[in-house]
Amino acid sequence: MTGDDSSYYLGKGTYGVVRKCHHPTLKVVAVKCLNIQEELGSKLPPEARILLEARDDFVVQLYGICKWPFSLGLVMEFVEGGSLDLLLFDHSVSLISWQLKVRIVHQISCG
Repeated sequence: MTGDDSSYYLGKGTYGVVRKCHHPTLKVVAVKCLNIQEELGSKLPPEARILLEARDDFVVQLYGICKWPFSLGLVMEFVEGGSLDLLLFDHSVSLISWQLKVRIVHQISCG
């Protein structure tokens, strides 16, 4: 995979950064690089476990995991348009209607 320069940077969260990368067979993917403080052994971080269990058309697909000594890369489906957080909570972005925002939040809360 490639994607170390800043043009591939998509965003930063509490636990690490997300980069757009090119994979030889999957084409374009998003890789979330999680900083981990402890050795996980064979345990998956909660986010990876949730993505594996939430096989749904409306949830990004987790393709795989890359493991390094103190970081973990979650290789996920790349979706154009930014994050759900941006669409729902950034009032300067009006790509979706308030009715759709309420519907999405309701569906998320229902599980």
